[in-house]
Amino acid sequence: MKKRILSIILSIVMLVSLLPTTALAADTRVMVGGVEMYSAEGATYYKNGDTTLTGTANDWNAKFDPTTSTLYIKNLSVTGTAASNYAGILSTVDLNIVLEGGNSVTGGAPGTDDDVIIAGIYAFGKVTITGSGTLSATGGTATGTSGSRGISCDNLTLEDDDIVINAAGGSVESGSHFGSCGIYAGGGGGGMNISAGIVNATGDNIGISCSGGTMYISGSAVINAIGGTATGGASSGISAYTVEISGGTVNAIGGTPASDDSSVGFYISENITISGGVVNATGGDASGALTSTGIEAADTLTVTDGVLNATGGSAKTISAGIGG
Repeated sequence: MKKRILSIILSIVMLVSLLPTTALAADTRVMVGGVEMYSAEGATYYKNGDTTLTGTANDWNAKFDPTTSTLYIKNLSVTGTAASNYAGILSTVDLNIVLEGGNSVTGGAPGTDDDVIIAGIYAFGKVTITGSGTLSATGGTATGTSGSRGISCDNLTLEDDDIVINAAGGSVESGSHFGSCGIYAGGGGGGMNISAGIVNATGDNIGISCSGGTMYISGSAVINAIGGTATGGASSGISAYTVEISGGTVNAIGGTPASDDSSVGFYISENITISGGVVNATGGDASGALTSTGIEAADTLTVTDGVLNATGGSAKTISAGIGG
């Protein structure tokens, strides 16, 4: 029953996540801090605090090159506005982001608006992050049925060692349709590919959600995904559709679920194959809820190489390292 409930929740998240800003996807837009940067005429430049573009080729915090769909960010600090659907960075196209220095991107404050996903970065398409630097992407505080995500996209790719991603979902209310998630990827079926860098992802409901396609983890990647204290629903470090891990280190830690739900360190709604690397999956405190599981695959869990450490936490009913 628990597997069925979690699978239903994952399916609902995947479906409803397409609803709130669908109309935006019809236009080509790349916005930073509520300011439009897409121009067919050439590169544009943004400076922190801009309400209109004032940057130059020699003085900028964000630069967008439309010929390669690349957004360069350098010590950027922005917060989303209503113009960008409250996203710090909004894109309706596949987007390459190149980091330099320390960058902070935060979702805005929609007030009482319902059914909005308040994200630090919201992209309709693939996002590839390269360069050398830090990106802190934080979802805004959500009220009513709205949700909060640090990064939300169809597909996420990280391949550079010198990148640190800190992604955090903000607080949500118990009636949220979308929950709180550090990183959401896979809504368009694209999945996730992380082969290098450090990813720290936290959310009250899910640290990392990859609800479509395959989540690939390899190389030198280090992933720390932590579920928090959920106001409604389960709390998971990672919740994914299918997973292939051939390298890297994954630490997936479930948090404290709502009273009628479960905590899972690493939940997979289909299959997971581990052929290398180290996976540490730990269930959180479900002593006031139902079950706590380190790792659980609804279909198959296959380990051919590497290390898997799975531990359940405190639970009212069942605590298990490996569920199924």
